Amino acid sequence: MFYVFSKIFWFIVAPLNLFLVVTVLYLMLSFTRYWRISRRVFCIVLALTLVLTLSPVNSVMLSSLESRFPVPGDIKNVTGILLLGANWHPELSHIHGIASITNQPGRLVAFVRLGRQNPGARMVVAAGEIRQDGYLVSDTVKMFANEVGFDNDRIQYDHRGRNTHETIRFAHQLANPLPGDKWILITSASHMPRSVGVARQTGWLVIPYPTDFSASAPIFDVAFRFLNLNASIREWCGLAAYALTGRISEFFPGP
Repeated sequence: MFYVFSKIFWFIVAPLNLFLVVTVLYLMLSFTRYWRISRRVFCIVLALTLVLTLSPVNSVMLSSLESRFPVPGDIKNVTGILLLGANWHPELSHIHGIASITNQPGRLVAFVRLGRQNPGARMVVAAGEIRQDGYLVSDTVKMFANEVGFDNDRIQYDHRGRNTHETIRFAHQLANPLPGDKWILITSASHMPRSVGVARQTGWLVIPYPTDFSASAPIFDVAFRFLNLNASIREWCGLAAYALTGRISEFFPGP
């Protein structure tokens, strides 16, 4: 139930979706007696979107998330490395025959680099559920590993999780960490607070390794800043929802 509700909620409140819905309603109601109300709502939503996208509020919302956990230094005697998958469009990888990493490539690079630095560590990819079209995010990871000469046999994959909470819980079952084990968690910097909170709730004390920082964007790069706004609102909403439903023990997990 939570999964379905969260998807519906985000579809409604996602900045781009919300703006498109309001725009369509405004156009539909422009020739009715409600045109004044629809115009006011449209202007308010447009102004709010522009302010949040172009103002420093945008950067503050995202940088607060990304700076929550610092990038650690050298970590020795690592037991395992957990990589949370991203939306890497595996269908493009299959079409073109090479790993197509159009979103957040830093976490994949860090995963392979840390794996080479710790040859005895277990490596787990929480790749998310199998898509309806049959493509797997893990396919992109396998292609990338082959292209950079990394041993795919070292990597274990889990395809059961549909969201952050399920993904980390199932990965915990697969990894089955023992007290005193050192596990590194790799995900995007903005997603790290929620991910660490879920891991702690399962009793998994991971070492956060944030990647793919994006809070700094030129003021006139509206498209990039809008994507950042979308990412930060998604994470803040996710933190609130997880805290309210007991999936994390504190609203804003930190070091």
